[in-house]
Amino acid sequence: MVILIMIGTICAGHFCCYGQPKAPEKRQVVYARPDFYSAYPRMAGDTTYQFECYDVRDSIINADTLVNFDLVRYVSLWQKYIDHDHTYRDNNGVKHPLPVARIVFRYDKMSATKWMAVDYFTNKMSEVKEFKDEVIRRDTTRSGGAAISRITNYYRTEVLKY
Repeated sequence: MVILIMIGTICAGHFCCYGQPKAPEKRQVVYARPDFYSAYPRMAGDTTYQFECYDVRDSIINADTLVNFDLVRYVSLWQKYIDHDHTYRDNNGVKHPLPVARIVFRYDKMSATKWMAVDYFTNKMSEVKEFKDEVIRRDTTRSGGAAISRITNYYRTEVLKY
């Protein structure tokens, strides 16, 4: 018969030597976004509105991994819906309603604190100024058993001219 006696502070995995679970490491990640932007899609009836960010190379930037919004060159607001009046046939000849996706609004970065906004419905352009020191809204999400907090601060923007 073998008897093991543990003395000291030897830890393995997430349990300490005395059987006490280790407290999870808590982290906070803070993001800053202009108030016109939302990382989450919005629904209006059967229509979805979703922002997509693009970098200098015109590549889509994943909103979940975007920490520094200064790396964004332009932002497009997409409208997505199903058009039941128009159909298409798949490879098997079956008719399906037509999915539609189009850009309805776009923000282009002009300088460190200015955007050019283009409304595709009215075909009008305006200039938008950022005020990064004026936070007007804050969203907090937690993941990993509340070990990681994601705080998104939305700062004020103002339309300067049309």
